Amino acid sequence: MRGLADQVSAATQIAIDQEVKRLGERAARWLLRNESQPLAIGRVIEAYREPVEVLHSIVSVDVDASALIEAGVPGPLASQVATLGAAYGFLDLSHVASRTGSSLEQVAAIYGALDAELDLSWLRERITALPRSDHWEALARSALRDDFFREHAELTATVVSRAQRSDDGAPSDLVEAWIARNAVAVDRCRRTFEGIRHDAERDLARVSVAVQAMSQLSRTV
Repeated sequence: MRGLADQVSAATQIAIDQEVKRLGERAARWLLRNESQPLAIGRVIEAYREPVEVLHSIVSVDVDASALIEAGVPGPLASQVATLGAAYGFLDLSHVASRTGSSLEQVAAIYGALDAELDLSWLRERITALPRSDHWEALARSALRDDFFREHAELTATVVSRAQRSDDGAPSDLVEAWIARNAVAVDRCRRTFEGIRHDAERDLARVSVAVQAMSQLSRTV
């Protein structure tokens, strides 16, 4: 990253460095929560290297790196940086694939289809936009973002498990069928989302309720 100093603005380089730092912090929190302690670093790297590489290759096909390229970031690096946002969920998806026995490709596709059908991108962006003017606000935002990715993964695992038992078809069809079977619970979650999404106030309390609605959905269906 330091080699970019002569190619991009200081603001662009700082933004990239911060995103890499946030991803590293999130990965560390995830591993501390989900892996046996103390961490066996070699084993952890061996366990997650291949799944993360596979997920990166899947996601990198669809990312839009044009803004970074326009800012002077070389194409290959721009594509890698553009996947960092999605990479927050890679460890969760690796875990879902491992525990369900499904392929990473299917898990990633269902994860993406759920994102589209439930329109989760606004909530992810709302969490990212939360204030972090002091240490405690930064911690609260980080915890909420972790919760969001965990609940998105839990919903994915639910759909994957159901698909393994009874369905066959494209990931979008599997998600649509799952939504149809659980229409009452999904509608309740969507109503909560809509109420918060269109509220003029965009604070931690409201976003927390939205993430809790995801949690309730994954546990109700």
